[in-house]
Amino acid sequence: MVEDYDIDVPWNRDLDSWWHEEIQNVSEVCESVWVEKEHMLFILYTSGSSGKTKGCVLTTCGYMIFAALTFKYTFDCFPGDVYLSM
Repeated sequence: MVEDYDIDVPWNRDLDSWWHEEIQNVSEVCESVWVEKEHMLFILYTSGSSGKTKGCVLTTCGYMIFAALTFKYTFDCFPGDVYLSM
């Protein structure tokens, strides 16, 4: 069941912008940027059992291998298969 919510969200002209306006300025071409395999991709933060914030650095190669293998073995995907996610 979807409910309607009347939420008043403040608009800050210095920070906020409309998607439909921003997307008009984006090129359809997105060139690849080559990085080293141990290039930092992102930091995943967790509170852990101690309640203190800890950051785990994930590298480009490590994360991509994890994502590819998880996809392959979770969805039993083979070359030529088509996967659709909505």
